[in-house]
Amino acid sequence: MPRIGYARVSSSGQSLEIQLEKLNRAKCDRIYQEKRSGSTSDRPEFQACINYLREGDTLIISRLDRLARSVAHLAKLANRFQNERIDLLVLDQNIDTSTSTGRLMFNMLASIAEFENDLRTERQTEGIAKARENGVRFGRPPKLTDDKKQAIYSRRQAGASIGQLVKEFKLGEATIYRALAAVEQSTTPSGMKTTKINLWLQVENNSKFVRGKGKSREAIETFHLSCYHAKKLDKDGGEYELTFQYENDEDLENQIHALASDMSNEAEMRNGFIECDFTEVGTDRSW
Repeated sequence: MPRIGYARVSSSGQSLEIQLEKLNRAKCDRIYQEKRSGSTSDRPEFQACINYLREGDTLIISRLDRLARSVAHLAKLANRFQNERIDLLVLDQNIDTSTSTGRLMFNMLASIAEFENDLRTERQTEGIAKARENGVRFGRPPKLTDDKKQAIYSRRQAGASIGQLVKEFKLGEATIYRALAAVEQSTTPSGMKTTKINLWLQVENNSKFVRGKGKSREAIETFHLSCYHAKKLDKDGGEYELTFQYENDEDLENQIHALASDMSNEAEMRNGFIECDFTEVGTDRSW
């Protein structure tokens, strides 16, 4: 009956040599090998190996942890092997499910692994809860502190472009815009006026050989219109409702012209252009 080998290491920096040597000594007729983490389901060679197995075949591995990514996964494989009469030979752990002793050992190891996994999970949960009680915060520290947000906002008010801010603070454009929006929302004076503006926007390529208008629209929506809490008024994204906060009519007009300029620059970066109209909701004002 065919003897099928499977070898795996977790990263490209590790060697498969020792496992392959053991599988060759076990006289495997075919060997599948790969360098992938065992925790992921994206293991093409493993999937090819499992699909190749048929009744009466023997799957040979060096250790159980080379095969399954979890206790539940191991149990699922064991059930399939049993139903399809596929034997499993684990070289380093002396497991051979073609024998009654091997089947017993295999089931015992699976049960012990599940027990250890439950204990580990319980200890981790208790440890995290205790740490939180003591004021420990988990996760990465935020890139944007309140001081940094304010610094970004101050530089923008002083005339710095978004590109300059990206280089200066070593952050992405989306992060810069989020910082600006956060400061604007927190510092808006109570006397500011609010109005709704409908934007009609068309993004086009400069020629039929350019394919950038889709990305330009996506960037405009993400980086520019989101600052005005944009809502799409149609599924194709040609019309938006924007919310502007402004001091007076001159301030509103300056904001609209600045937004139009930013959108135009975004399209020009991808060899495109825009056409747009702004109309205030409830009035006949337009720009």
